[in-house]
Amino acid sequence: MNQINPQLQKILDDFAQNSLPNGKKSNEYRNLIATVTASPVLNERLNTAAEKGYLDKLAVNKNPNAGASYNAEETRISINLSQLKNLTKQKSLIFQLGHEIQHGFFYYEQGHKETERRVLSEIDRISESDAKHKDYTGPAKTLQDAERNDEALAMIAGWNAVVSYEQKQQGKTKLSLQEIVGAGFGYEQYFLDEKLYYLYQNNDPKGKIIPAKGLKFNPDMTVSDSQKEILAQTYYDQSPQKARLGPHRESDYRNIYATRVIGYIVRKHYAHDPKAKLVIDMKELGWDEYLIESNGLDLGDENYRGVYHDKSHPKTPQYFDHTISGKNQFNHVPITNPKFDTEKQAYSDFLKNMPEQAQKLHAQITDKFTEFIKKHHLPYSEDSIQNSITALTAEAYAKKLPEIMAFNITKDNCLGVMHKDNAFLRIAKVDVNEAMNIDSRESFKDILKTEQNFQLEAEQREMEKQMNHSQSMGIVR
Repeated sequence: MNQINPQLQKILDDFAQNSLPNGKKSNEYRNLIATVTASPVLNERLNTAAEKGYLDKLAVNKNPNAGASYNAEETRISINLSQLKNLTKQKSLIFQLGHEIQHGFFYYEQGHKETERRVLSEIDRISESDAKHKDYTGPAKTLQDAERNDEALAMIAGWNAVVSYEQKQQGKTKLSLQEIVGAGFGYEQYFLDEKLYYLYQNNDPKGKIIPAKGLKFNPDMTVSDSQKEILAQTYYDQSPQKARLGPHRESDYRNIYATRVIGYIVRKHYAHDPKAKLVIDMKELGWDEYLIESNGLDLGDENYRGVYHDKSHPKTPQYFDHTISGKNQFNHVPITNPKFDTEKQAYSDFLKNMPEQAQKLHAQITDKFTEFIKKHHLPYSEDSIQNSITALTAEAYAKKLPEIMAFNITKDNCLGVMHKDNAFLRIAKVDVNEAMNIDSRESFKDILKTEQNFQLEAEQREMEKQMNHSQSMGIVR
């Protein structure tokens, strides 16, 4: 008979007292004890975790879309109470508990805690550097690879707990794959040929229970950790449509895990040098802004928006929004959303990401424009002032004005600025009404596109210069 050690017993008793209406007298408590002791492997793993401090508490999982979850910092497993009402879901719960407690062993014994520390330190190093382009893809990928291994090993641990359960139930150590699977327990499909198993479940004569491609079972039908890549492919790498994770059941594992590291990156990056470009290779990481924001992204402030550049589309600035709380909670915020109010912090970040010359022009236009509308008592709102200044800045930067010497509203109803020297007169102007209504974010985009065009022009001039130099060298020969 399996034994629950004192440390684990206290955890189970505290859970009953704090989370079950009838405490230790409840059916849920009796079913929990029966589940823990039904699988010798699970019993041993939970005992060890409790002894070593990897498990200190059980709690109720309030997420209806999750059976169980593990929190490493709080050394806690949360479970869904519906699974304890009777023993019909016992096999599934055995798998879940075996899966979740493996996360604890992975975190404390298999290097994940140290990996997280190294990754966060690398993000700190990048954010605090003097680079103008800061690419965070590397540390994000390191953490993602570790999370992928974590989930794969947890799947293996869950399976092995179920094998142990069936061995005890059937009184023998050598079982067939069919005997392990039985009527199914909600996770067996990740270990099997999915298409043939689907046919088998639907009584199609072509259906059968065979291992997933490449997966090797031990003679006793357990799975070794060496098979983790196969489980990573069948489980962690699932598409969002199959995984159905998150508040809306539309996410995959990559984008569920991404919320934490992206939140940390954005907060650290803009705390140090907002003018530097925040760069992430979204395609390489398999990240999707829509899914990440829908899962709940914590940027520290309800109204915060952080600019980033995707290496797959480097010319267009993108935006992460705070969605863990507030009016956009668990919802993607499109950049074109007319209901989104441009917050002061976000606007400040846009300014800091502009080229230095554009910042200079913006400051000069701001001074002259605000002085002009005050002097003439013009009825501009705060938003229309912001939009007008940014639109005029974009035009002045595109026309390569070195500085702003004068501002006026022209006879053809345009906002106009000019610079004149001995050799050249430069003028930039935008229609008054258009400038008021052009979203400042669109003007920021125009400025960044102009900067990229300037860079391309400079590269072309340098290339032509080198070609001319090469040709002249050829003539000398």
